[in-house]
Amino acid sequence: ATAGARASAATTVVILRHGERMDYADPTWMARQRALGVEGRPFDPPLTPLGMRQAALAGEAIAAHLEELGRPQPTRVFTSPFIRCVETATNAAPGVKAGAEPSLSELLSEDWLRSWALPDSDGTWGGPWRRRHEAVDPGALHPLVNDFAAAVRDAPAIGRPDALDEAYVPAVAPSAVVEGLSWPEGESYDKAMERIAGFIRSLPERYPGETVLLVSHGGVLAHAYEHLVGRQYAWDIGYTSCFVYAPPAEAGGAWTVLVDNSHDHVRVAAREEQQRQRLAAEGDGGRERRPRAAAIESRAVPRVFKQVPASAAHYRRRLSAACSRSMARGTSLCLSALMAKLASSMASSTAASRGFMLREGGLYT
Repeated sequence: ATAGARASAATTVVILRHGERMDYADPTWMARQRALGVEGRPFDPPLTPLGMRQAALAGEAIAAHLEELGRPQPTRVFTSPFIRCVETATNAAPGVKAGAEPSLSELLSEDWLRSWALPDSDGTWGGPWRRRHEAVDPGALHPLVNDFAAAVRDAPAIGRPDALDEAYVPAVAPSAVVEGLSWPEGESYDKAMERIAGFIRSLPERYPGETVLLVSHGGVLAHAYEHLVGRQYAWDIGYTSCFVYAPPAEAGGAWTVLVDNSHDHVRVAAREEQQRQRLAAEGDGGRERRPRAAAIESRAVPRVFKQVPASAAHYRRRLSAACSRSMARGTSLCLSALMAKLASSMASSTAASRGFMLREGGLYT
């Protein structure tokens, strides 16, 4: 058989991260949702207009990758039930109705709860830095803090129900995902990996020869790579980054990465947004500040933090590597300069002895 024939006979799995989320672009969004009490959904921000454009461009990029690989276009689409993923799926693959799959939800851990349930939560994974090690008054938490089912059950109906496959029966029921979860522990890493990796590994048998598109969160993409390939992935998975995988010939083997973290289309969206804002500024007599494309593109790196060891030298190495990755991807040089300055100041700071939350590139949200 030819290589093209073998490729067409194999299952292909594409995993896509959602686009830009509203709460990171509009700092007031979460506060307004929190003010709505049980009627609000502070844990479930929609996409921004830029995020929707990122998703559409990601769909075009995925189509081009698959054509180059000799693989069929997506015939199945499954999405995390969070609204930003539902909207990403409908913009990336408008011709295929997506199935809302709870197993693709982000990690429903304590860090996730702290990102939206505290009185001053702003979407940052783990909660605001100043509150990360403080005791929390349960009475001050958002009233939905223990209603995990709302996150994995109700979002599709609030998002784009017209674009979802209403006949789809989830591989993992919402009740199974949230069973036994409560503040403050939430979902454990092992339980989350069981549902995520289990669903992905079942796809070749369920849909032989098809291309399956999965839309999920940065953490899911990173951990999926770890479990499928067998090694940890560099934590710089930005908005609408995508991976293309081929399953192993034998069950239990390592998956092959056909496309690794494709994200060039994000630059296209950034340039378009820069042009749009430039025209808007000209229409306003040029008084509006015109952001650089690099600054817009840097919005693909959200406010996500990871605990790292308390070593000033370690910080300098990690921040230097992050700067190099930033410049290699063409992202904001201002961000790199800021991180370098931060590394220098941390060397003489007491923060270095206590531990510091290093901003990474969208690991969990």
